[in-house]
Amino acid sequence: ALAAEPAAGTIVPGSGTTQGPKAAHARPAAPAPTAGSLSGPDQDKDKRCAALRKRYAQSQSCFSRYRLKDGGLKPGAYRKCKEIPNPSLQCGSAVVG
Repeated sequence: ALAAEPAAGTIVPGSGTTQGPKAAHARPAAPAPTAGSLSGPDQDKDKRCAALRKRYAQSQSCFSRYRLKDGGLKPGAYRKCKEIPNPSLQCGSAVVG
C-alpha cells in the first residue's frame, strides 16, 4: 500500500520542514549585514544583541558552578542563577574573532 501524502503545509516531525505547496513558498533567510553596512536600526539591533549575549554568557557562567558531570544541575541552581534564553535564534550566531 502507498503511504498517504501529507496535507499542504504539514510539518514533518524531526525534519524542521513542511511538505506540500506552502513549503515551496518559504522565504529564504536574509543575508547577514557586513560590519561596514551597519547603521541606524541595525546598530540598535547589534547593541541589543551584544547585551543579550553578555547576559546569556553571565547566566551560563553562573549555572556552570552547579553543573553535574551528567549534564544535570545541583539543587539551588535556579535560586542563585537567572535562566536567560540563548539569543542566537533572534540575533544569529555571535561573530568570534
